[in-house]
Amino acid sequence: MDHFKPISKWVIFCFFAICFILYHLTGYLGHYGFDDLHYAELASNLLNGQADWSDHYFYRWVIVGLTAFSYAIFGVNDFGSAFPGLLISIATLYLIFLVLKDFNWKVITLGLALFTFNNWTIFYADKLMPDIYVAFFIFAAFVLYFKMNKEGKKQLKYPLLFSLALVGAFLSKGTMILALPLFLILLLSDLVQKKNHRFWLLSFGSGILFMAVYFSVIQIVTGDVFMRFKAIGNGNYLNFCSYHTQPLTILIKRVTYELFHILSMQGMLLGVIFIIPVLLFLKPKHYFTQKEPLVLFSMASIVLLLLGNFMSISAKAYNPMCTDPRHYLFMIPFFAVAAPLAFERFGKKNLYLVGFIGFIILSGIVVKYFGDSGMLKVYMAYILIMALFFVLNRKLSIVGVVAFLLFALIPILKPYEAIQYAKKVNYQGQKEFSKVHILQSDADVIVADEVSKRFLNYWNGFEKEGMSFISYDEAEEKGIKPGSKAYLLKNDHTLYLCGSRGADLSFFVQKPGLVYDTVAVASHLNMCLYEASTWEKPELIFSDLNDMESPKNNWSYDEWAIDVIHAYEGKQSNRCGEFSNTFSLDLTTLDSISHEVLVLQADVYSYVPDETTAAIVVSIDDEEGTIFWEAFSIFPSIKSFGAWWPVQVSKMLPKDKLEKGKLLKVYVWNENKEVLYLDNFEVKISGL
Repeated sequence: MDHFKPISKWVIFCFFAICFILYHLTGYLGHYGFDDLHYAELASNLLNGQADWSDHYFYRWVIVGLTAFSYAIFGVNDFGSAFPGLLISIATLYLIFLVLKDFNWKVITLGLALFTFNNWTIFYADKLMPDIYVAFFIFAAFVLYFKMNKEGKKQLKYPLLFSLALVGAFLSKGTMILALPLFLILLLSDLVQKKNHRFWLLSFGSGILFMAVYFSVIQIVTGDVFMRFKAIGNGNYLNFCSYHTQPLTILIKRVTYELFHILSMQGMLLGVIFIIPVLLFLKPKHYFTQKEPLVLFSMASIVLLLLGNFMSISAKAYNPMCTDPRHYLFMIPFFAVAAPLAFERFGKKNLYLVGFIGFIILSGIVVKYFGDSGMLKVYMAYILIMALFFVLNRKLSIVGVVAFLLFALIPILKPYEAIQYAKKVNYQGQKEFSKVHILQSDADVIVADEVSKRFLNYWNGFEKEGMSFISYDEAEEKGIKPGSKAYLLKNDHTLYLCGSRGADLSFFVQKPGLVYDTVAVASHLNMCLYEASTWEKPELIFSDLNDMESPKNNWSYDEWAIDVIHAYEGKQSNRCGEFSNTFSLDLTTLDSISHEVLVLQADVYSYVPDETTAAIVVSIDDEEGTIFWEAFSIFPSIKSFGAWWPVQVSKMLPKDKLEKGKLLKVYVWNENKEVLYLDNFEVKISGL
């Protein structure tokens, strides 16, 4: 079985290439609605001769250019969006095959499986995201170096293509800078060994030439050679990945265990589990000094993992890259080459097996502790199938082959779960509902959440004329133009993509059926469309703001809870213990209000140095105690630590409880007594 003919090895490659296509056909989840559809709009505009040089996303010419080219052929649609990504993913698969094709079928199968069935590799294969392009170009550059080193031929194509690949990575996304030290290590190693001088000189020369052309184009078009970097600076905003602006404890967590925890949870370290035990068999003097692919790709894998964890993506401050798994897809092709070679070379050595099983068990403990049942199944399956493989592979060849195939294909469990989730979301059904009931209607304005707004604009081909799409916030701020025929769309899936928890929405978005007529409903999609030609707002009845500067009526006040160091406005804030300053209102004061519906809105600015379990609580008490109580977590509104962020809760007060109750309370409950500061706490009551 180890002596497959070349055509049989190509069959293996074609099988995995087809898997990308089948996953797209069966598990396509659509878009996230932010960065991806922004690339789609930039590509559509470019196709129409429009270029936005002030947008730093536009400088990612590879993804924008290829998507525009795809739209020119297939139109602005999902296939046109997915085609370039599928093409580049299969091209990366081919590069892995190119390195492994001289080995036996087991090595090829395991390597292609580890790449293809990596949950995030196959998930992003048809998405409009630049990370798969970065992965392709970085890996292509390394493969070119490997081929040049292996063949020992002084061909001009290798340095030219090498530098072109690195430029391609730079034109895909700036985070490719994380991989540059790997190539610097290769350069230093070659200098020490006094080899490949011509390759590096030609690579530097051609690279400088390519970059000179790139920046010359920017200079000619914009008049500023540094326009890309200025656009990046203008596009910066605070988020959880702004480690340089947050407390030191957040940075320490990030560089010690957080990334490894995330990658382990997401199955990104499966390949590494094969590779790490190899270090037990290699001598340090052999690192990067041999042409053997096992050594070269194993060392590259470990170096990239360390660079991903520790290296800063900012030259101004130490700021490691965000832990979002898609940013680390550039490592997976390296893992996919090194892992099967390690397994083939050392798989029967007891020391290697002990290391392999040990890391599998350790990873399983991590995912068990954090509750990721999907990855736990993968790790458990590895242990069971590995036992079966090593017991039977040496005795029964057919059974051993079956055991190995099961072993190689275990990672498919996670993508299979993703396919089931995609079917549940039913992106195609959501699109069809929107096309039939919205895009083919005679409506003038569609009010939707931010993601649905972007979806509708995309499905409409980014047409500038005709139907307009506005967000809930835009409608709340500006209203709807009188005389317009307007619909309001509510879609639970896109609200989830927005990060909304429901309670932070305008009351009439939470309960549109109270004031608007229903136009269409798709309960299986959790979508509903309403007629909303006027934007209704509840009538403000009561408002009370506590700026924390002095004692206020209706609010409790504790001297010990005053903080004069942190403040959103003014000089003081409320240092929250287990409970914040509490708002209390005698409900008898609301007896004369004739409104059928009362809506409470609580707004507060919060400052936390780390994750918090604190929540805004709304309660109603009578003589015997609490008769209504509901809590709304603060954390979903926090965008980064160590900064002030607004938190908003909107809640319809239960009429039956109001009639029986005596006292309305609003406060923050900090159950675990975490560090938390509050300012400008406002409570509003409105009626309908």
